[in-house]
Amino acid sequence: MTAPDFQFPLLTIRPKPSSPAQELIDDLDDLWSVYHWKKWMLEDRTLVGMLLFDCSGRCWRISDVQDLGVEAAFWRRMFGWVLPLTHRVACDFVELDPVPLEALKDRVCTAIVNDPDSWRDDEAIAGEDGPPQDEQVLLAELQARVRRARSVPQIINALCDDPRGDGLSPDLV
Repeated sequence: MTAPDFQFPLLTIRPKPSSPAQELIDDLDDLWSVYHWKKWMLEDRTLVGMLLFDCSGRCWRISDVQDLGVEAAFWRRMFGWVLPLTHRVACDFVELDPVPLEALKDRVCTAIVNDPDSWRDDEAIAGEDGPPQDEQVLLAELQARVRRARSVPQIINALCDDPRGDGLSPDLV
């Protein structure tokens, strides 16, 4: 169970149509570990079927996941209720045909529509940094940024740290 030659970060889309696509994986450590409070993802096999898109546009599906157990020293395990524990995981990957950019944009926009709670900016809606903003307007703007993207890195920028979604983030260009 070795990882393919990914070009990080990875955009993930869960197999259920309503699942959010917002999770980004920055390195192999993120891929091989699951926090203990998310252990349910291993138990109900939520990760199986998840699609991974790397910055080059390549695509993989996770075909199997194995929980290798908690990775922590004895004392960290003893105080696991205070310190976050992680489970090491091993994944099998199946490389798929590349997904056209427009199809990927459609999938991300569908995830935004189907699960707005995972995408909305609660601070902007509450008006913590200025006047309150309408949730539907914010979600429509997010979808518009995704639609304007011309590459996978620009989609990632649109979803994360670059409100313009123009792909200018130095670590993704």
